[in-house]
Amino acid sequence: MIDKDILDAVLPVPDLEELRDSMVKELEEEGFVVTNFHSGGIFHTMLMIVLRVRIEFVELLRTVLNNMFLSHANGAWLDIKAVDFSKKRKQAQKTRGYVTISRTDAKGEAVRVAKGHVFKTEKDVNGDELRFFAMEDAVLQRGVLSTDILVEAELEGSMDRFLSEAGPCLMICQVHPDVATTD
Repeated sequence: MIDKDILDAVLPVPDLEELRDSMVKELEEEGFVVTNFHSGGIFHTMLMIVLRVRIEFVELLRTVLNNMFLSHANGAWLDIKAVDFSKKRKQAQKTRGYVTISRTDAKGEAVRVAKGHVFKTEKDVNGDELRFFAMEDAVLQRGVLSTDILVEAELEGSMDRFLSEAGPCLMICQVHPDVATTD
């Protein structure tokens, strides 16, 4: 988005009260017949409607100005501007990756992870957590210390694209108390 200071310099949004006072003063100087511009009067109400429309129009112009430039456009405006450069936005995709479940003692029982099982991150500062679902059945065999499970993010977008990097640790939900996860 274009900096607010620049937008204010190019297309300032007038204050409703100041605009009303200046219009009333201008009408009085021109010798307008109606002089009852007090709150509750019909001409005051009509004037306020016209001034509100003017302010909304200026805000619309600011939005259009902001979206005229590719670097500041968003949403459908961005798609429209991208066509000028023969470009098209890619649709958001769900992240896929592998979660490794492991244990420290190979003597433990076989642990089955069913398709659709939920893995999630710990809550972040904002209280948000990312959830991932197992894409296929997997078994951590008896005598084996670890196995990989194919998972897919619950949501599309870049928030869930940390599986290939050293991201937050995933928690396994209700499989076995002796089993740990890593991404």
